[in-house]
Amino acid sequence: MGVFCRTSLLAFLALCMQGPLFSADLADQPIFEDYRRVGQVLQPYSRNAESGTYGVTLRVNGQAVKTLAEGKVYSAGKLRGYGRYVIVDHGHGWHTLYSNLSRIDVQTGQQIHRGASLGVARHKRLFLVVSYRGNPINPSDVMRKHLSGEQALQINVFATKKT
Repeated sequence: MGVFCRTSLLAFLALCMQGPLFSADLADQPIFEDYRRVGQVLQPYSRNAESGTYGVTLRVNGQAVKTLAEGKVYSAGKLRGYGRYVIVDHGHGWHTLYSNLSRIDVQTGQQIHRGASLGVARHKRLFLVVSYRGNPINPSDVMRKHLSGEQALQINVFATKKT
């Protein structure tokens, strides 16, 4: 793995541990597929600085891991503690991290559409982090219900909230 991959992931993770958090603008939010359709939630979202968990762990249906929204592959590689990973930049400060992959099927810089295969999950387990402007957020909070106006899901994230 090159220095770029390691540096990119470490920078991403460092940003995820910073505050304060922001209120996200729905106009800039990508249309995310509901991650719960990917598989069973084994470990729900936790924003726990002590354990370092800022995402969800899923048992995927099948082994293929597919992106939740269109974007560009920001980084892909391997890092101890995360295994093989892919970070997708969805624009306007939105990123997703998919880790615990046994195989990566995309390359850094590649444009991808929602539902594109990123790789294969190792032991059918996937660790997923959704972040906005470098701050990890609960993926459940960003799954649009594809409704309009006041019915749309509003995203408010607070730095002091710990779960």
